[in-house]
Amino acid sequence: MQRKNLALHITTLLAIVLIFVCGRTQADWIQTIDIAAPDNGFGLPVDASANFFFDSGTGDLTVTLMNLTVDPRAVNQNLSGLFMTFNTGQSTGTLSNSLGVERMVAGDKSYTDSAAVATGWDLLGGAIDPLFGTVGLHLDLLSTGTSPTHTIIGLPDAKNFYGNANSSIAGNGPHNPFIGESATFVLNIPGLSNASRVSNTTFQFNTAPGTYFGVPEPSSFALLGLCLGCLGLRRSRNRHPMA
Repeated sequence: MQRKNLALHITTLLAIVLIFVCGRTQADWIQTIDIAAPDNGFGLPVDASANFFFDSGTGDLTVTLMNLTVDPRAVNQNLSGLFMTFNTGQSTGTLSNSLGVERMVAGDKSYTDSAAVATGWDLLGGAIDPLFGTVGLHLDLLSTGTSPTHTIIGLPDAKNFYGNANSSIAGNGPHNPFIGESATFVLNIPGLSNASRVSNTTFQFNTAPGTYFGVPEPSSFALLGLCLGCLGLRRSRNRHPMA
């Protein structure tokens, strides 16, 4: 089944990442920030996670954005952006590359995955966080010509269908294809260092601006004490329900 294969791929990728991370220096850092809300303003839940990995060797920040919402009903539960503010003040950068698997959801609510492709998202500098008013960077789909395709859709149901999907997802021509469950972005941000951390973070949902949920402080710091034994990639889940 597609879902079993995807789970295997994710498990394999995680193992590779952990091996890679354990070999890095203590100047590297990892941070994970999660958000969950019971009502996105349309009466529907949202659940998402952002993982940040800073590579001191290349100066790159790799952001993995995941939609953890199970069997979404409407496209307003899909991820379309992420605002990031850094404690060291960075507000400019470039998007080196991005990757996600295209997913078509048919009218019968089945889905088909195709090749991994560039997401078509953009990185906007000098972005003002819509919830906290801080200045940073904005990974964004809505300002690009790719939109309204390539929003990140959550997981299918237990039968491996999007059984709950309405017409904004199932067989929707303008919104298909989606990006299935997660996308990875490699950013080059001048001045980012081992002292930097993501402070404010706001997740953006929907195919139009205005659906935002924020986390005002880091939810986990897993510095590369991993290198000293990989004993505890600690992750505390920061739940911040907002209506």
